[in-house]
Amino acid sequence: TTTTMKSSTSLSSSKKQPARQQQLLDDNKKWGDGVGRMTTSMVDKLSTSYGIAIRQASSLSYVLGKPVNEALDIMQQYGKAAFYRYIKTNDYDEDKQHKFCPKNSDTWCSYQQVSFIFDSLTLD
Repeated sequence: TTTTMKSSTSLSSSKKQPARQQQLLDDNKKWGDGVGRMTTSMVDKLSTSYGIAIRQASSLSYVLGKPVNEALDIMQQYGKAAFYRYIKTNDYDEDKQHKFCPKNSDTWCSYQQVSFIFDSLTLD
């Protein structure tokens, strides 16, 4: 997405103050929160999820001694998981939302945790 800068000046503004600048996106709407825009809270959630994904995948390489290429593949999968889990679809298919999330007992995804516990109870 590209932004353009528009400056607006008023008659009452002095020469010492810089002109107020407003960022506009391709669709000529303001930058920031609003209908159809990514909210600040969603940016925070995604940042947290991406951070967890990166730390977990990098610890696989460092602690468990997995090859770097394998750790990078896992990091990519965890990054997709962080993104897809926040997408809301019309059919509300949670399996699609969580298909990239780690499917083990120590997963950070609550959906997969419940699924893992349910599967282990039904196998007994």
